[in-house]
Amino acid sequence: MHTLSILAPVFLLILLGAILRRGGFLAGEAPRILSRYCYWIALPPLLFLKIGLAEADMGSALSTLALCTGVTLSLAVVGLAVAFAIRLPPTRAVTMMHVTMRGNLAYVGLPIVIFAFSTHPQGQSAEAIAALVIGPLIILYNLIPSIAHVIAAHSGGKGLKRRLLLKLSTNPLILACLAGLAWNRLIAANGVDLPLILLRTLELLGGPALPLALLCVGCGLADTRSLQAAIPSSIAACMKNLLSILLTILFARILNAGPTETAVALILMAAPTAIASFILVEELDGDPNIAASTITLSTLLSLLTLPLALSLAL
Repeated sequence: MHTLSILAPVFLLILLGAILRRGGFLAGEAPRILSRYCYWIALPPLLFLKIGLAEADMGSALSTLALCTGVTLSLAVVGLAVAFAIRLPPTRAVTMMHVTMRGNLAYVGLPIVIFAFSTHPQGQSAEAIAALVIGPLIILYNLIPSIAHVIAAHSGGKGLKRRLLLKLSTNPLILACLAGLAWNRLIAANGVDLPLILLRTLELLGGPALPLALLCVGCGLADTRSLQAAIPSSIAACMKNLLSILLTILFARILNAGPTETAVALILMAAPTAIASFILVEELDGDPNIAASTITLSTLLSLLTLPLALSLAL
């Protein structure tokens, strides 16, 4: 029952988004406008506040980050190796690697951590650790696929490199995470507080971010009709949802991570493939069919694997 109370609100909002999209309430460009609002306006203040005001032990945060980074890089390596083993061409192989390694941390992982630890004695610590870890991981999620797609396309031209650099340097989620990490360190060093007016403004802007983001996930799934590239997508979804849990347990033992750090990492790493990966794949001329199919399959599979991750975490 506890697991249901944690996961049900997340998946009910995703389902509501799909219903509103299919029913025509969020018709035409409405989901895209809503997604852009989340991406540019609502989510950055939320991430900044969660990271900037997090009062986690830095050692615990770094331990969790090392754990999640190890799992992410392992998924990238295994995903790329499997892609070449089934003889995908380089561009499609990199796409498969991308959707295997990239989890939906901000839209799915963070809400589940918040719900899961809402009544836990280590609740505030777990939420703070998750917030601090998400920042560097989002940067990693954008950096590795961008570089890999450029190499796979054999397109080392200055124009593309310049566009990639511009896209990474103007990504609002990356900038919000970096700003939050910088502010967190400033507070820790000097005891500086955010001005009350700025704090309340950011809270109002960031408040709707998570529910709106989950509605956007539902809209995205309602629009995803492609189940092409079934073999690479099925393999990628299984690796993202199942192998990630096994790797997290393995790395937790290797790094001797504590129970809270392991629990947070399990939830974050078990999050399904991020819908944002489809946008980046299209921008970098990857294979959108593999991306769309994996997102759909991974999200559906997470109905089974997220309860497993929670049972192991709590």
